[in-house]
Amino acid sequence: MSVPNLILGACKTFRTAAIFAAALLVGGCGTANNDAPSLNASGKHPAGWVALNGGNHGATFRAAPDQCPQCHGSDLFQQGSKGGVASVSCSSGSFNGITCHSIVPTTAPQQGLVFPSQGVSFSNHMQAIFNTYCIACHTAGGFGGFLPLTAGVSYGNLVNVPALQALSGTLVIPGDSANSILYKRVTGTGLPNQILRMPQGGPFLDTLNPSAIPAIKAWIDEGALNN
Repeated sequence: MSVPNLILGACKTFRTAAIFAAALLVGGCGTANNDAPSLNASGKHPAGWVALNGGNHGATFRAAPDQCPQCHGSDLFQQGSKGGVASVSCSSGSFNGITCHSIVPTTAPQQGLVFPSQGVSFSNHMQAIFNTYCIACHTAGGFGGFLPLTAGVSYGNLVNVPALQALSGTLVIPGDSANSILYKRVTGTGLPNQILRMPQGGPFLDTLNPSAIPAIKAWIDEGALNN
């Protein structure tokens, strides 16, 4: 066989192998997509999935948070995640100009701010925690807009209020931090899945500010006063 024919044969073999490998890759992604939420007939998220106001992916995620990593990778909620097949993760800085999860900071905000572990004031301390670490998402119209934690509405949205979405229970039970969903979400204790820990995807409060979690615990155990 001549050299040109050998080269031609090798090229054909390589092309066939490349096509076969691509088919396996697409098939593998498609299989993962089969169980993912809110996909259309072509295996893609539907129109309006991501929009400037958050689109409809937020509510779908909260209803089935365990399904998203199937395609977007087990590190979906970790800062610096590669985001799986779509290269989009919850900690992506932006996607097509839309901020995906602005709570993930490039540097930990206000590390030097120290909150007390007793005599905690809701207006002076708890609201400062929310303002610093929570309201980037938990504001009306935001990613966590189902639970606004902005000044003036945060107390009424938390104390003796049933939890929505991912967990059942009461958000804040005065005098009982251990059974308050707020405390469980920020500490990661008693959660069925650590992806539910707040701030979603981290970095978490004990990293951002070691004094924040003891302050939340103290405020709840001291009666969750609106002081």
